[in-house]
Amino acid sequence: MKLSHTAILERFGKLAGLPPREALRHQYLCRDAAVQLEGILRANVPEEAAELLCAAAAALAFYRLMLIENALEPERFSAGELQVQKDGQSFEKAQKIWAEYQKLAAPYLLDREFVFQGIGG
Repeated sequence: MKLSHTAILERFGKLAGLPPREALRHQYLCRDAAVQLEGILRANVPEEAAELLCAAAAALAFYRLMLIENALEPERFSAGELQVQKDGQSFEKAQKIWAEYQKLAAPYLLDREFVFQGIGG
């Protein structure tokens, strides 16, 4: 199944609170998220799951945007008497949104966490 980059970008813009033109600046994040999810899709995913999977890809792209912004912004900023300190809430909220969509999409994704190991005797 190929995920719609247009649908992902549209949802991403809504999550990020960006107008469509601004969201376009981050389309690379949406494409990367789509490629990642397409790479771990189970066989024979029903077409009805496409919308949910696009939403999951948008949530992943939004989470990555927040990771980038969190890494690039200074922890603290001062200008004379004015002091601003980053609280990290946007990043935490994005992480929760991605985790929720990851759970919803789980039935359609391969389990990459499972590892089969033999036990020596």
